[in-house]
Amino acid sequence: MSFITLLIYCRVHSNGSKNTYKTTNGGNNWVLQHIPLEPHLNNSFSAFNGVKIINKDILYASNGSYSFTSSVYRDVIFKTTNGGNNWGYQMPDTTNGLFYAVADFLNENTGWLINAYTTNGGGPIIYTEIKNIIVEHPTEYQLMQNYPNPFNPSTTIDFYLPHKASVELKVFDISGKTVLRIIDNFQLKQGYHSYKVDDFNSLGLSSGMYFYRLTASDNSSKTSFTETKRLVYLK
Repeated sequence: MSFITLLIYCRVHSNGSKNTYKTTNGGNNWVLQHIPLEPHLNNSFSAFNGVKIINKDILYASNGSYSFTSSVYRDVIFKTTNGGNNWGYQMPDTTNGLFYAVADFLNENTGWLINAYTTNGGGPIIYTEIKNIIVEHPTEYQLMQNYPNPFNPSTTIDFYLPHKASVELKVFDISGKTVLRIIDNFQLKQGYHSYKVDDFNSLGLSSGMYFYRLTASDNSSKTSFTETKRLVYLK
């Protein structure tokens, strides 16, 4: 059976709202979908305005960015593997200001972007949410053990911030080499945060023990926090 899948990005400038719509019947009907924004961030990711359709499930969306200030930003690539029902992000590089736009793909793994090229589908996809846990809010930073652990190919890391903070979360091997940056100095609000790393296999790493480290810094209260935990990856 043939299919037609289209996504269109629309911004209503009068109120600043941003919406994405999907059709599977050539445009006769359109369904509103959630765009890949993170409303719990102090400076949210911007919406995308360009889409590359690989198949009915896998789509790449470009020209999205995360703004640290009015003049400092980092471009990201948004990706979905279920037709746009859920979007995650990838950071091809951690250099501020690089521009990424989807140029072309041969298949779901191999493709070209402006300033980037991939043969593994862009690597792991990061999904994130803020959790509404009805308990007394802790007064200190907390980094939870990833779950599941051991894992293959996906795992989730939760942590709690008692204040708004600049956050870095990365995974590194036993030699100290960084193998994945999950959060790269994002400004996050107070609360419980959850970050899921999907398709860890795409990194091409061997089975074994790795480490993840959360670093958080709150300039307003001049407090900082660093904690490291172990995770086990099984192929």
